[in-house]
Amino acid sequence: MPKPDRLDDLEERLSTLEARLKASESQGSAECGPIEPIRLYTMSEVASRLRCGLSSVYQLAEGGDLAVTRLGAKKGLKVTGSDLFAFLESRREGGSKPPDVMTRLKAYIR
Repeated sequence: MPKPDRLDDLEERLSTLEARLKASESQGSAECGPIEPIRLYTMSEVASRLRCGLSSVYQLAEGGDLAVTRLGAKKGLKVTGSDLFAFLESRREGGSKPPDVMTRLKAYIR
């Protein structure tokens, strides 16, 4: 028994949407999850977490605003989660005084 045309159209649209969702998740546009302090992040992962462009992350690193770890000559720049926390805390304005970053990191590691 053949399927109605409308059902075929809906199944095709569903498969297209599933493919788009899978592609967006692989590009990091989906929720990234919590920042792990001891993990090394690539520059593109940092850009995804900060929701900015990759060139902006490199500019922050070159300007000394974002601490980086060099692991190789080419594409070897990495950022630790704790350095990412420190950068975000340094950019915070207003509100109540944030708790000490190291205290939060120690609590996270335990």
